[in-house]
Amino acid sequence: MVTIGIALIELKSTQLISMNLAGSATDYVAGILVCGLALLVVVYGLAVFLWRLRKLRRRDATGYSEPFGPVFLVAMLIFAVLIYVVIKVP
Repeated sequence: MVTIGIALIELKSTQLISMNLAGSATDYVAGILVCGLALLVVVYGLAVFLWRLRKLRRRDATGYSEPFGPVFLVAMLIFAVLIYVVIKVP
């Protein structure tokens, strides 16, 4: 996801401007949004890893599942795509 976000942000680079293929402000906003979501995914993954590591060190037998995090991350991704479509479609 980070690569897609960076690619969308870089559509404003000088090479694309010289070729008259410059991206719009919408592409820039979408790139920032996707990069932000990628950062959230990384932070969530680190938090879950540390939480499960703590449980393993305590030798807890239960409580390793996280049912709400993946649902929230997918909802945020769908939200980002919908925002991009609403902004991009005239």
